[in-house]
Amino acid sequence: MKNIVKAFLVALIFVTPNSNAVLIDSGSGMVYDSWLDVTWLKDANYAMTSGYDVDGLMNWDQATTWAASLDVGGQSGWRLPTITTSSGGGPRPNENGQVVPTNDNEFGWLWYQLGGGGTLSTSADFSPFENVPFLEGQSEFYWTSIEYDSSEAWNFLIDCACWGTGGKEYEHYAWAVHSGDVAGVPEPGSILLMAIGLASLGLVCHKGFK
Repeated sequence: MKNIVKAFLVALIFVTPNSNAVLIDSGSGMVYDSWLDVTWLKDANYAMTSGYDVDGLMNWDQATTWAASLDVGGQSGWRLPTITTSSGGGPRPNENGQVVPTNDNEFGWLWYQLGGGGTLSTSADFSPFENVPFLEGQSEFYWTSIEYDSSEAWNFLIDCACWGTGGKEYEHYAWAVHSGDVAGVPEPGSILLMAIGLASLGLVCHKGFK
């Protein structure tokens, strides 16, 4: 029994740090951000790969309609991401050198988590996401959900975390996000801890019946 407890505690020590992972691949085409409690589509150009649009480039109204019409994993309620526009030009770091993780800056926070403030230029930089258009030589903006006025909306360039406004008639890419944990996937550390706990309980019960 003592050995079982020791093994469980050792496993807890090594597993607990993993439970703090921010971006968690659910394995069902979705990635959960455990800090902001939002779910991203794993495919950064799902509008194209799903056959909705020939290349994934849409004007703002089309992109907004596309996101709102999505049903992924039996879940509707998808939308375009947010950014903080007050700082202008990009997700300005705070005094600690980190982007402030707030729900009104979903694109900025995602960029920081992927690049840590550095440049994003390879597919590995975007793991666990896939099909990022600019990696194919198409450095392009993504639409956000935020309007500037009746004729313009804010957009975001994912490789450099630059942003600005553009006419809603322009065509940019769209990346959908959903509030909450849509996939409902436990964090990897939680799964392993549960497995270890159940195994330990089984051993104890087995010994108790001998």
